[in-house]
Amino acid sequence: MSSYITAEANYGSTEIPIFMLAKDGAIVADDPGKVRFSLEGEQVDEHSGKPFAQVVSYEYEDGADRYVIRYQLKSTIVDDRMMDQITGVKHLLARAARFDGAYLRFTGQVELEHFVDGQSVEKAADPGIWELMWFGHVR
Repeated sequence: MSSYITAEANYGSTEIPIFMLAKDGAIVADDPGKVRFSLEGEQVDEHSGKPFAQVVSYEYEDGADRYVIRYQLKSTIVDDRMMDQITGVKHLLARAARFDGAYLRFTGQVELEHFVDGQSVEKAADPGIWELMWFGHVR
């Protein structure tokens, strides 16, 4: 499980990584202080106006162990401006509040690699689905 949350400016734009990796029923990585998050190939979605990346990576390092998870985008399967789903009075209120939420869902390859003392000891890859949600404005 992985997530990266950025709070609104009113809350200090605090970045909150959420990361948990388990193997054979045992948690092997779950300390958010040991996670590095990175994006590659950032673009702006034409429909929603929200940024997204071609590759989203989480790197977890704990002593000799390092785990790298990479989400590599193949296609966008949902591209939804939340305002388009709101009707009537709620739509008017949302516009007045300048609501600018969006939901995007992607498919692609998800890769996990485990390193010990810099040497790759295990690697797995499978197709996956992941999401990007915006409830506020892009900074």
